[in-house]
Amino acid sequence: MSKDKKSFVDEVGHTLTVEVRELHLNADRIPEVLVIIGGSTFMFGMTGSGVQLYVKDSRGQYISNLGFPAADVKVLPTRKKGYRDLQILGPGFECPVWRWNGSMYDFSHAIKCA
Repeated sequence: MSKDKKSFVDEVGHTLTVEVRELHLNADRIPEVLVIIGGSTFMFGMTGSGVQLYVKDSRGQYISNLGFPAADVKVLPTRKKGYRDLQILGPGFECPVWRWNGSMYDFSHAIKCA
C-alpha cells in the first residue's frame, strides 16, 4: 500500500492504481464489473495499464471475460445478442471493438480511435 493509501506499490517499486466501475451492458439489471489497473510500461507495455471485465454467468458467479493491456473501455451504443459493444482504448490509430458472441466478448473489428 502506498503512503497515501490510494494505490499499491509492488516489490520493485512500481505504483499500481486500481479503478473499479459498474457497467450495465445488457438489460438484466445485474452489473458487469470493469477493473482498470494503472501501472507502468514495464507491466502493461505501451498502454501502461490493463483492463479486466467480469460478467456474471448462469450460476451467479463473476467470471473474467476480458483481460489485457488497455487504457480504458468505451461502451458503444451498438448491441449484439443483448450486450453493448465495447471499444478498447489504447495507443495507436485504430481501436478494437469487442462484441458479445452469446457467452463472452470476442474481437469483432477495429475502428478509428476517437
